[in-house]
Amino acid sequence: MMKAILPKNEADLVYAPTEGSSTKHLHRKFFYKVAGGLGVATVLLVSIGGISYRSITQLVQANNSVDDTFTFINQLDDVFSGIKDAETGQRGYIITGDEAYLQPYYTATAKVNQQVEFLKGLAGNNLNQQQKLGTLESLTASKFSELKRSIELRKNKGFEAAQQLVKTNEGKVVMDNIRLLVNDLENDQKHLLKERYQQAKDQARDSLITFLSGVFLNFIIALWVYRLIYGEMSDRYRTENELQKERDYTSFIVQTTPALVVGLKLDGVITFVNPAVEQVTGYCAEELIGRNWWEIFYADDEYRGIEQLLSTLKHGGVRDYETVLTIQNREKRIINWNVLKRFDERGKLVDVIQFGNDITDRKAAEDIRKGAELLQLILDNIPQYIFWKDRNSVYLGCNKVSCQITGISNPENIIGKTDYDLWSQEIAEKYRKDDRRVMATDTPELHIIERLIQPNNEELWVDINKVPIHDAMGKVIGILSTIEDVTERKQAEKALRQNMEMLDLATDAIIIRDLNDKISYWNQGAERLYGWTKAETLGQYIHTFLKTVFPQPKEEVLEICLREGNWEGELIHTKRDGTQITVASRWTLQLDEFGQVSARLEINNDISDRKQALDALRQSEAKEREKAQQLQQTLHELKKTQSQLIQTEKMSSLGQLVAGVAHEINNPVNFIYGNLIHTEQYTQDLLNLMKVYQRYYPNPAPEIQEEVEALDIEFVLEDLPKMVASMKLGADRIRQIVLSLRTFSRLDEAEMKPVDIHEGIDSTLLILQNRLKAKPDSPGIIVIKKYGKLPEVECYAGQLNQVFMNILSNAIDALEGLPSNRQKLMDSGETSSNSGFPIPNSQLPTIQICTEVLNANKIVVRIADNGPGIRENVKARLFDPFFTTKPIGQGTGLGLAISYQIVTEKHGGSISCVSAVGEGTEFVVEIPVTQSPRQGN
Repeated sequence: MMKAILPKNEADLVYAPTEGSSTKHLHRKFFYKVAGGLGVATVLLVSIGGISYRSITQLVQANNSVDDTFTFINQLDDVFSGIKDAETGQRGYIITGDEAYLQPYYTATAKVNQQVEFLKGLAGNNLNQQQKLGTLESLTASKFSELKRSIELRKNKGFEAAQQLVKTNEGKVVMDNIRLLVNDLENDQKHLLKERYQQAKDQARDSLITFLSGVFLNFIIALWVYRLIYGEMSDRYRTENELQKERDYTSFIVQTTPALVVGLKLDGVITFVNPAVEQVTGYCAEELIGRNWWEIFYADDEYRGIEQLLSTLKHGGVRDYETVLTIQNREKRIINWNVLKRFDERGKLVDVIQFGNDITDRKAAEDIRKGAELLQLILDNIPQYIFWKDRNSVYLGCNKVSCQITGISNPENIIGKTDYDLWSQEIAEKYRKDDRRVMATDTPELHIIERLIQPNNEELWVDINKVPIHDAMGKVIGILSTIEDVTERKQAEKALRQNMEMLDLATDAIIIRDLNDKISYWNQGAERLYGWTKAETLGQYIHTFLKTVFPQPKEEVLEICLREGNWEGELIHTKRDGTQITVASRWTLQLDEFGQVSARLEINNDISDRKQALDALRQSEAKEREKAQQLQQTLHELKKTQSQLIQTEKMSSLGQLVAGVAHEINNPVNFIYGNLIHTEQYTQDLLNLMKVYQRYYPNPAPEIQEEVEALDIEFVLEDLPKMVASMKLGADRIRQIVLSLRTFSRLDEAEMKPVDIHEGIDSTLLILQNRLKAKPDSPGIIVIKKYGKLPEVECYAGQLNQVFMNILSNAIDALEGLPSNRQKLMDSGETSSNSGFPIPNSQLPTIQICTEVLNANKIVVRIADNGPGIRENVKARLFDPFFTTKPIGQGTGLGLAISYQIVTEKHGGSISCVSAVGEGTEFVVEIPVTQSPRQGN
């Protein structure tokens, strides 16, 4: 055979010497004895080997059976544990409703069936266990079905419905059957395990006996080995005859095989070739033998690259390689070679034999396949829907995006389908009709815009292209279709048309010009204003065309527009009839999708008549303005004085009212509060008496018993002390409010005298308590007091309380709009980065009041809030009379102005405001501890 001539082991490929003539004269009788003895020894050796192999195999099988038994028991325990885990998760979910408890259930559902199937595989041909495992599988399915139904009931109908299902004990019965069946299977396996242990012990004993027998027989066989030497000459003679037959057979194979067989010397000279080489290369054997193989089939540059390969071949480092041959007709053929080297009896390399396969066609097929894969990859990344069909409109393929509209999962699934498989009857017939027309006329139909109504009644616009597909001969063999969704584009075009129509309806002149100031749009309003039609103006340089006169240099106007994005001003234009008009012009920059300026929008309105009237009016107003200014100043001072007097009278009347109300409330409250002490004592005495009576007369007359039950005496005994305590707490609260009202009004302290500033602040806060509380539409306001140790301050207490009232009321007004006011300022970009404010930004509205001594004769009161803050332009006018930022009817603009007058003029102090937009506001009031006689007056 071929392996006898061409072995893979290089060391075995040597020339052996021929047999001598002495082999033919061996004594045939001796030869037969040696051969017979060798045969007997061989038979014994094979028999012992077979017995040993069988014993070892049975031992291994017994051990494997033991391992399978342990695996079966462990898997059985895992199945039962999984079912119990699922049942535990089901119970946890039914009790709590938390789906986190269902994780063991989901895990067991996925694993238990697989484990049962694995157990069936371990059971093998054991019919009894297979039947029991089938029963276990059925019980497991029933158990999981019961668990699933209870979980679904818990999800859909609640705990009670699931509990009713559990109470039926259906799951318990199934679980008990599973437990019994698992125990039965485990007992079977344990019994089987004992049998297999005994079988393993027996097999181990047999293996030991077999091994010892083998050792003994091997020793006997060793004695016969020397006899084999006598048979070697006979074997060689027989081998030579067989070798000759195999050489003839090999020669036949070499001559008829389609593989290329080439014999080469070490220098590359060809010694033989088979017919396959002639067929592939185009050369005959006479043209090749005796010539250098590498020089014939490789060009100069290729031959230089092959030198390294030749060197490696000579040193035995290459068995397989791939080369490109340039055959007789200069065509390139790719050959995959397998190299076989021949050595002489001294182990020296003599020549090499190459076996080659022409893989050119296979390589080409691989390149085609890779190209097809690359083409499919490209098509899959194209956003349009792409299909291709044969002449019968049968789909041959599509790209991946097309799966979205056809409803198929993979592009390969569309192969062999028709339009009737994918679309409705009406659409399919239309598509087939269009396909036949395109293929029949061999004319592409491009950009066919169609309007479709989707099942949800939404409008869909598509752009369809149909192109015929040709073969190499130009014959139409199919059709390629592309579909693109252009709904957004059509909607944008419709909106653009509507906008253009609306612009034409505008009375103002609307002009769009490009970056070179050339007109690209001219509406009907511009035609009416200037007299030129749209066709006459498009492409004209606008400033030359209209002879524009700017109020400032044109370059400055363009720079302002480019920097700020818009510009407004007055321009002078010349109309078609030569008259000049003044227009109010508004310029706006138009940006593209990248944020770059693409055009300028200009809106012009003729204000010539209004301009003339305004000039005349301006001259008349200038004359009257001087007269009105003096009158306005006088009226302003009078109004200011009048408003201050009214405000002062209001506060005086309010003080009298508050003091009167406090006095009138105080008398009955004192009466109530004084009697509540006795009422509480009397009530307690009566309750004690009732308890003593019940203790000594537990069984009163029936009439008394009925009255006790009707009155619910136990509830009365429990609730009456609470009611009295609640009345006492309410009366005490009323007394505190009355005291705060009297402290705030200070009606009996009209003159300047030393007072406790903290009492005035606390009374003011108490009066404002209703505004500080939380409401349904806003959270409550937190008040933080940081009082220092202040001396009594000589002041007008009532007026100073009015100052605190005004500042705190304004702070509450600002905080009631939080967070909307703060968000509005932050959105407008006016927030400050100042982080040194008394109250940092917080989600909760907060007012902080701090008092401290500045020096020996001055104290300071700081009232801060974390509201939206005050802008600089507003802060500059805070203390101006009649200035307010509140809506009409909610503020007079006099509160802070009067507070400023009270602090500065009547107390010789100062009041200031520190505020940052988005950070909050702080009012600082500084007052002397003692007043000079001038200030007091």
